[in-house]
Amino acid sequence: MKSKFTGVMNVFKFSYIQILKSKAFIISTAIFVAIGLLALPIMTAISRAGEDDVKTDKAEYIGTVYVCDKALDGKLAESLVDIIKENPAYSEKNFVLVEENDYEKTFDGVKASKNGDVLVDIKFDNEPSSLDYGFSYVVFFGEEIEELEDASNEFSMYIDNIHKEALGKIFTSTEEGANLVSYNYISEIVMIDGAGNVVEDEEGLDMAQYWITYVFLFLALIGITFLGQKVSDQIVTEKSSKVIEYIMTSIKPMALVMGKVMASIANIFTMLGLTIVAFIGSIFINGALFKNPDGSMYVPGFVKTIANKQLLEGLSLVNIVSSVLVFILGFVVYGLIAGVSGAMVSKIEEMAEGMKMFSFAMIIGAYVVIAYMSVASTGNDLGVFTNFVYLFPLCSPFIVPASLFLGKMTVGMGFLSVGILLVTMIVMLYFVSGIYEYLIYYSGEPLKFKELIRLFRKKGGAK
Repeated sequence: MKSKFTGVMNVFKFSYIQILKSKAFIISTAIFVAIGLLALPIMTAISRAGEDDVKTDKAEYIGTVYVCDKALDGKLAESLVDIIKENPAYSEKNFVLVEENDYEKTFDGVKASKNGDVLVDIKFDNEPSSLDYGFSYVVFFGEEIEELEDASNEFSMYIDNIHKEALGKIFTSTEEGANLVSYNYISEIVMIDGAGNVVEDEEGLDMAQYWITYVFLFLALIGITFLGQKVSDQIVTEKSSKVIEYIMTSIKPMALVMGKVMASIANIFTMLGLTIVAFIGSIFINGALFKNPDGSMYVPGFVKTIANKQLLEGLSLVNIVSSVLVFILGFVVYGLIAGVSGAMVSKIEEMAEGMKMFSFAMIIGAYVVIAYMSVASTGNDLGVFTNFVYLFPLCSPFIVPASLFLGKMTVGMGFLSVGILLVTMIVMLYFVSGIYEYLIYYSGEPLKFKELIRLFRKKGGAK
């Protein structure tokens, strides 16, 4: 089998440089880098424009609001309530400031409340190494009223937007006030059942988790699409121009396809790497354009929420390695499918027909994940289907990296996903090696998938 890959590095180097010099790659990379550079400033502008336009249409479901200030001895609670009462949606609500020694009694009352009562727990931690560093607002609510979760979420978002204003009312221009304003802050909601236990949904995705997962899916989808296009383009072009016949005199067919797949993956990672560097640059651009009243860099509220909600619970060296392996192996599997798809046709104008197999595989993988995300975002437990999405090799590159980072899947499940992808890649290599030499010289009408199976059986598999 080793001889089949003779020359793979030569193909890799040549293809990588050729793609790197191509107009399509340069333009695509420039667009992604521009998006990366402008991402945070644009998000900040949109966030600031909509800061005072927080939805409060579900405020009617909230009853009495209890506020316990464990941060600044009641001062922050008083200031916060004064501002909240200025909002017409909450102006008629009953607000009660709770002492710490009455906290448990109030908590018990909220968990059993059928009137929509909520408890806002305000804390402050000035230890930088702590996970709870900075200010935190936790809105506790009971499970008796179905609409109360959405109402509490809107209320939490409103608190997030007025936090610095509330601090500003306590401290005007003192050094202590300026220092406190610079601290991180986060607001979140927590449902409690009748027994006082936190109601957690391990299977579902909250809104922040949904968007993190969607970003990973989007990056994988863009990368795999680019991969398929580049691999198939090169193979079809070389076949139609007869260049392939000269290449085959010194390069084995499997070395050709693997070299091109590896080169395309390397180009994709180059593009993503430059985009990430550009996004880091956008942090400094954002800091130069937008400032907080204390002169510190302004960060959009939703960015702080993602950064401070301990969302990336699975962020460890093991999970990072597993995620990278899933990405690479997944790309190799899709790249082999693209290589076969490109070799199934003989003319450039027939490439769309040949790429149907690749497109179909990609659509299945991505759309199954999107369907899973849509249902999981409603809080439903998908049970066995969740494991299927994590382990099915066409789906796993789109979902596993995000799920590992979010702590939604175990390390063992991550390794199992890597193992299945590795086996899939080996099976694909065995299958492709049995038919690719014939495909690379094939000239005629576009082949169908069933003809590939028939060809593989006729050839007796890999020699």
